[in-house]
Amino acid sequence: MTLLQRRLGSSTLWFCLLAYSVIFILLQRLVFPRLHLPADAATLASACLASFPVLLYGRIQSPWSSRSAAERPGATALLYLFGLDMTFKLVVSLSTPGLDNLLRFAGLSAQPAAAPESAFSPILAIYVCLLGPVLEELIYRGVLLSRLRPYGALFALVLSSICFGLMHHDLYQGLSACLSGLIYGYAALHYSLPAAICLHIAGNTVSTALPLLKEAGTAGSLILLCLVFGSFLVALLGTLLLVSRKKKQPRWLSTQSSPLRPANMLSSPMLWVVILFDTAYTLKASLTLL
Repeated sequence: MTLLQRRLGSSTLWFCLLAYSVIFILLQRLVFPRLHLPADAATLASACLASFPVLLYGRIQSPWSSRSAAERPGATALLYLFGLDMTFKLVVSLSTPGLDNLLRFAGLSAQPAAAPESAFSPILAIYVCLLGPVLEELIYRGVLLSRLRPYGALFALVLSSICFGLMHHDLYQGLSACLSGLIYGYAALHYSLPAAICLHIAGNTVSTALPLLKEAGTAGSLILLCLVFGSFLVALLGTLLLVSRKKKQPRWLSTQSSPLRPANMLSSPMLWVVILFDTAYTLKASLTLL
């Protein structure tokens, strides 16, 4: 494949990702409210319709089917990655007050891009805990990560995670998603796409259940404490164990015989259009002047 063909293919990919964000925003903010569709149903429908261009691109290109997993994931490895994911989410949550103070010092106030639901919604739970993770993993790991893989595994992992975080259009949620994207991307590269999907589903499900546990009295608080402390302990012990081992460079991270230069991808104008659009909308949706 020539450099021109690769650039055209990359531009098409970034255009599809831009369409994903634009269509989702237009449907959720303009179209479905005028149809008086409930907010939870609107979110689910918007995600399904907006993901169509990227999934169609992935179906035509079929990038992920051309590679096999490096190895099968074990229960211990998945538990460690899950604990690391929950620890990252906890760190972002604990950092929120400090970041809020910094924003206030700059005359700004952060707010969630979407208002929280006043009551538990089964439709919203299906989207957050099942459908959303599946669609997002198919897009950002199944299509984007594998499309970036020829430019280097580390480059692909970082750039796909940044795009994944910006896609959430929420300052704190996007920061958490960016860190989680590193975990899911590693799982997809080192193990398989289904492993990344399972981790994403587990992470979203537990994160959704945490506020419910806070309201469940003493028993719920004990379960919450065990989840938080257990995740941190697993992440800490697993990281110390990995650091103590003297292993050669992982196979998924090894360079190819003739890897493409990341600069070739970074020179794509459509890439920067996607990043600037998602960044601008995130700031607009999340920040207000005091």
